[in-house]
Amino acid sequence: MTTGGVVTEFTSTGEFSAFRIMTGITAGPDGALWFLGELSSNIGRFTTNGQLTNTYALNIGSGTAADTLGPDNAVWFTGNYADLVGKIDTSGVVTTFQTALGSQPGGIIAGPDGNLWFVELGTYKVAKITTSGMITEYSVGQRFPGPWTITSGPDGNLWFAEYAARYNNIVRITPDGVMTTFPIPTPGATVLYITPGPDGNLWFTELAAQQVGKIDPISGQITEYPFPGTNKGLAALVTGPDGNLWIMEGTLFGGIAKFSTAGTLLAEYPVQFQTQLYIKVGSDGALWFPQFYPNGVARITTSGVVSTVPLTTVNALGNDVAIGADGKLWVAQVNTGAIGRMSAIGGTGDTINPTHGTPFSGAVASFVDGTPTATQADFTATVDWGDGTRNSGTISGPTGGPFTVSGTHTYIAAGTYSLIVTLHDNVDNATYQASPGVAHVH
Repeated sequence: MTTGGVVTEFTSTGEFSAFRIMTGITAGPDGALWFLGELSSNIGRFTTNGQLTNTYALNIGSGTAADTLGPDNAVWFTGNYADLVGKIDTSGVVTTFQTALGSQPGGIIAGPDGNLWFVELGTYKVAKITTSGMITEYSVGQRFPGPWTITSGPDGNLWFAEYAARYNNIVRITPDGVMTTFPIPTPGATVLYITPGPDGNLWFTELAAQQVGKIDPISGQITEYPFPGTNKGLAALVTGPDGNLWIMEGTLFGGIAKFSTAGTLLAEYPVQFQTQLYIKVGSDGALWFPQFYPNGVARITTSGVVSTVPLTTVNALGNDVAIGADGKLWVAQVNTGAIGRMSAIGGTGDTINPTHGTPFSGAVASFVDGTPTATQADFTATVDWGDGTRNSGTISGPTGGPFTVSGTHTYIAAGTYSLIVTLHDNVDNATYQASPGVAHVH
């Protein structure tokens, strides 16, 4: 910008596609301008006549975007800012494979052909990678068609959506790369997410139209269902273990909706999150999703009981959750460029009826665990009795759970107290809180 107010803009696409959230620009001693790519973890050098001359990559914050369990029992993930696809085995060994510059790989899924499939947000392609790292790309079409996620259909093909208004399609791609498009009836629907339903159809959410749709994979027929309310921001969805669809709502606070295959909204549950990218069924039979902010992972049972687990690293920005072959949850963390591991654990507090002045000793909570090898020795427990007293609990239960937490305490006065029981997993360094219990003290 000149001192006379004349502005010249230099596009942030093309050669600048390697930079995500450009922040901080300063004049260097070489007469050039230097700026930061905050989320892409790199530094750029830019001349005053508008030329990007160099890009310098930093290691931290590769933008781990999405993850899924691969056919080789490794967890595969995409590095959105670092242009890579990688895998991590259960012992923590990481192998990465570089994708094309500016490809910005996003959603990834295990395909029916034994390969991994992912979308390239920056180059508008769908790609597959073998478990040995060989990548094949398929162009979706013209610029900015808007592929966001991809899923494996019941028909042995892959399915994705083109969310750009001028495309507005559901697309089927065979394992050989042959694509067929199916136009969405509602113009400008903005479909980002699609998933197999329990009824043999593929289901999707329409962000702009606030509808839920389904497509028959055989006939290609699309049916749309209006979703009640306004500004719900319908996003990621998954088929729950109860045979219903569970949908993330991108409202200001956040919410999870339960939706039937008859096209009816069954229930809505408020739960705080600031990303609505992915929701998965855990090995414990509950649904899990990253919160981005607050810095944790949330769990909701099919009866609507919500609990959260904080991530160990500050500002990790959890983005996706995969269920590993070990039954554990593997969390893609955008800001740290890392994969976190935690058990699929949920707890329920008990209702107890002690007498004041008399020692109480007994069970105060139970925890389920989706990790088959978990033992009581893996955990420590703490009981907050609600009257200002906190002490350690005793854990019992068989390998793989469920686990019972018991405690001993004497209440001084009668009344009703909230019981808060936490379970700390010493293997994964994660702390889980049970839904509150109640002490009715006589």
